[in-house]
Amino acid sequence: MEKKEGLTFWLFSLAVTLVVLLSFLDYFIWKIIIFPNWLIAISLAILIFGYLLRLYLKHLLGKQFNIYIVIRKDHKLIKKGPYRYIRHPLYTSTILIFLGLAGTLSSVIGVIATVMLIIPAILLRIKREEYYLEKKFGKQYKNYKKSTKSLIPPIW
Repeated sequence: MEKKEGLTFWLFSLAVTLVVLLSFLDYFIWKIIIFPNWLIAISLAILIFGYLLRLYLKHLLGKQFNIYIVIRKDHKLIKKGPYRYIRHPLYTSTILIFLGLAGTLSSVIGVIATVMLIIPAILLRIKREEYYLEKKFGKQYKNYKKSTKSLIPPIW
């Protein structure tokens, strides 16, 4: 097992920390906007769905799941479950979790921070991860990229 990236992990961790901190500050202190109950309920459903999706995907990946970008000698290209349609559903679940958290906390700052901090950090990680996956799997991964979207089917 060879750890490929540490920097993107730390950038992502910083983004997550800032989003959580800003969301809670907005909820407990700033209270810039109070979302209507229906929006808070939808946000909670998005948060729960994102978390359950993440648990399922971690189970699906098994030993290949790692918080760092890691390519193993016995690494396999997973193409089942949500991976049939999108290459990075774990990152999709992460976006859902943080948008859901911010919305549940009625934090417009948290929503903005998710878009401005977490999504760019995820896009950087995807770029680096796909570089290593292409090195490992070559044409097989390039063909997989052609048949799937990155984060949001069928848009992106």
